[in-house]
Amino acid sequence: MSADPRDPRGPVSFRYQNGLGHMPAYMVAGHPFITGSAALAANGGEHTISFPYVTRKITVIVNGDTPIRVHFRSDDIDRVIAGNHFITLDGDEESMTFNIKCKEIFISNAHATNAAGYTVYAELTSIATASMYVLTGSGITV
Repeated sequence: MSADPRDPRGPVSFRYQNGLGHMPAYMVAGHPFITGSAALAANGGEHTISFPYVTRKITVIVNGDTPIRVHFRSDDIDRVIAGNHFITLDGDEESMTFNIKCKEIFISNAHATNAAGYTVYAELTSIATASMYVLTGSGITV
């Protein structure tokens, strides 16, 4: 790179990089992402929603009367459930919006016998998911 002060690109040390701490990536309108399922299995069925980019906002909507749980870890589901590290959505068209950055969420069925349905809408940044750290700690796994 040029060290010429007249270079219109500016000095290398002042170039902004798109990443987790880059505020403008969260301030612009996000790329839309929509997915869902009508057949989340009963009695502990779980789906992983992996996003192609880091999120800036996620809305989860229940489709039907079967409650679902939304959580951010799955590797130790017993600890997540025992620690109440989830949000339960239990009514038809009940929804919750999360203003968070993450690369994936988990949706599990909170009912013993009925299949559940849901829709997920997310606003995505242009930040690669490889930049995102693993969510852990108080309220997520402990």
